[in-house]
Amino acid sequence: MTPATADSLANKYFENRVGQEKSLEEYYKKIKAATNAVVAFEFYQAEVYLLTQIRASIMQQIPTYGQVEAARKNR
Repeated sequence: MTPATADSLANKYFENRVGQEKSLEEYYKKIKAATNAVVAFEFYQAEVYLLTQIRASIMQQIPTYGQVEAARKNR
């Protein structure tokens, strides 16, 4: 992986996270308008928790770049 590739991947990740946060904020506002801020914040907390768990599960299944490189060198 080149520095340029790593930088490109990181920037795409950041863009994706910003988009997700905007979506969560949009739904927070809709839920708050329909109910109240406490219910909306509970929604936000639950969504962030679930997203974190899902991301962690996915990341545990994917080898890091360093692990791939080490495996390739050991062949």
